Amino acid sequence: MLRLLLESSWVNWWMLIYGDSTWEHYLNLAKKLGLFTATLIIVADMVGSGILFTTGSILEMVPSAWEVLLLWGIGGILAISGALSYAKLAVIWPRAGGEYVYLKNIFGKNCGQLFAFLCGWVSLTVGFSGPLALTSIVFASYLEKFLQIQGLVSTLNLRLVAIITLIFFGIIHVLRVEKGGNIQNVLTSFKLLFFLFVIAIGLYLTYIDNPSNLTHPFLLDNSRKVFKFDLGIYSFALLLISFSYSGWNSTTYMAEEVIDAKKNLPRAIFGGTIIVIILYLAMNFFFLSSTPISKLKGITTIFFTSTENVFGTAFANWFNLGIGIILLSSISVQLMVAPRVYYAMARDGVIFKFLGKTHPRYQTPYLAVMIQMLIAIGYVIIGKNNIEMLMTYMGFTLSIFPTLVVVGLIKTYYQEGSLSITNIILPLVYILLSLLIMITALIKWTSTSLFAITVLIVGGLVYYLWSRQWGPLYSAHDCT
Repeated sequence: MLRLLLESSWVNWWMLIYGDSTWEHYLNLAKKLGLFTATLIIVADMVGSGILFTTGSILEMVPSAWEVLLLWGIGGILAISGALSYAKLAVIWPRAGGEYVYLKNIFGKNCGQLFAFLCGWVSLTVGFSGPLALTSIVFASYLEKFLQIQGLVSTLNLRLVAIITLIFFGIIHVLRVEKGGNIQNVLTSFKLLFFLFVIAIGLYLTYIDNPSNLTHPFLLDNSRKVFKFDLGIYSFALLLISFSYSGWNSTTYMAEEVIDAKKNLPRAIFGGTIIVIILYLAMNFFFLSSTPISKLKGITTIFFTSTENVFGTAFANWFNLGIGIILLSSISVQLMVAPRVYYAMARDGVIFKFLGKTHPRYQTPYLAVMIQMLIAIGYVIIGKNNIEMLMTYMGFTLSIFPTLVVVGLIKTYYQEGSLSITNIILPLVYILLSLLIMITALIKWTSTSLFAITVLIVGGLVYYLWSRQWGPLYSAHDCT
């Protein structure tokens, strides 16, 4: 990148940004991702920090183990309904960009282009950049806690560690897709094996002294004797759970790089989502059966608390290190998939075209990776508290665009003449649950939801000004 800056005149940069006759040279992404890697990308993106603290917050609202498991199961239904809907669209349009591509093609020249731009706008400004920065800081804090308990350091510069981590993975994902994919596979495999080890050994130790507890696994749960349904509370809890399940669509952002995409993409989306649903239910079963609910309510360290209760403090601290490594997987996968959205947008002339340039040797969208890395570093610099506040304010938007995509799938079925109950049952389940979540967010988090809507309005103005200045969005490489 430095060499490019030194060797390029301002004229060359102007042509690179706004387009030139050699633009075709920059449009090829290497097909190097197999089914295994594509599936693990889904797992890596879904399994992040959410599972480590969400249940503690839910227990403050729903103090019953069975009801908490029920809510995680409903969240799984939401995820698999969305995943299978996306799988259908991934077969129709196996192109880089995910929701951006689907919205652009489904809703036509005007609405589709606006929806697609806003989707990319949110992804670039907050959707990927915020979580990337936050996860890198949380990784640094887990590393610091481990080193402190081991007596190796008294304190770490969390922001510096986070920045170094982002730079490391930024470089990795510039260097060939398969190299980044291989590192991602190792990290995600460790993540799965780590959680499976904790669940299996933890449950064994929980019940070894009293096997009869297996018939009454939640003897520690005595806070609610009678099932009590409250739509408002359940909806709000489901809103929190849906954040933990987000990421089931991540492989669609890299669709062009998946080998035999029309066959492997649906398998990866379905398989990865099912793995995570099973993992989340098993992990919550371990939390709720190993530790009294009174110790879990409202805490953000539910994983550490549960493992400490079963394994002891010394082992729990080593598990802290394991969690840190697990978070590296989440950082890596987001730096891997997010730039593909901006690549697709640049290819369509929606943003600066240099973001769509692929490296002549490594065949990766290296400038998009670098930009994503730099924006995330900027968020790290503003600090963890500001990022968390921003993510809270933007949470409402996480459901908007996937819901529009699934509505678009029903529209596609109608246009194809294949609209039937069997085809639309899962899309309808996803749409209804998502609408319930969005309405709940609007009621519970009114000011934050209105802020999110304001950001979308600003994005619409940016789109309008861009179109007036540089022409309407076009699709020279439309995937229809």
